[in-house]
Amino acid sequence: EQKHLDADVEAARMAVRARSKIERTEREVALSRENQEMRQRLNSQQTRVEQQALTEEIHQAREDARFRAVLVRKHQDAQLAQENQDLRARIKEAGARGKD
Repeated sequence: EQKHLDADVEAARMAVRARSKIERTEREVALSRENQEMRQRLNSQQTRVEQQALTEEIHQAREDARFRAVLVRKHQDAQLAQENQDLRARIKEAGARGKD
């Protein structure tokens, strides 16, 4: 009878250990899954933030390009105006010399 009790106690201990191991494994799997989901959410958020930053960078680059284009046009206009003024002066000078 004692042998049967000892065997029952040992079987109960093994069952408790097995159940404990199963529960621990289930918790680890659940935590791992949760960890993976949080990593995916974080990556998704980082991707959105990076896309937003790139969009803003592109917008700023376009604005800078427009501004530079305006400056270049103004500089070219000023150069042409100066050349025109110089040519008018030379024409006037040539005309004055031609009258002499």
